[in-house]
Amino acid sequence: DAKSIGIKIDTEGFEMEVITGLERHLSRIDFIVSEASVLNRFEGSYNFSELVAALWGKRLRFYNLLGQTGLRAPRVHDCIFLPANDPAFDKLKT
Repeated sequence: DAKSIGIKIDTEGFEMEVITGLERHLSRIDFIVSEASVLNRFEGSYNFSELVAALWGKRLRFYNLLGQTGLRAPRVHDCIFLPANDPAFDKLKT
């Protein structure tokens, strides 16, 4: 029985390459925290929408941001992605 894992991706513009290589681990992933550039930081790199779409294609959904809030011009955020069937996406309970 394979143990569940969490993954932190911080590869300075190479996040898409890491995501491509996740295939054999997808069933074990509980969460991914990925550094995501909001601005164009690296020539020829992905944009934030492409990162979200690539993880969506792996059945991982954007859940939340960590860290820096209230910035005048957002640049980089750590983003949490969870499996699409995670109970955290169920209707909010008040």
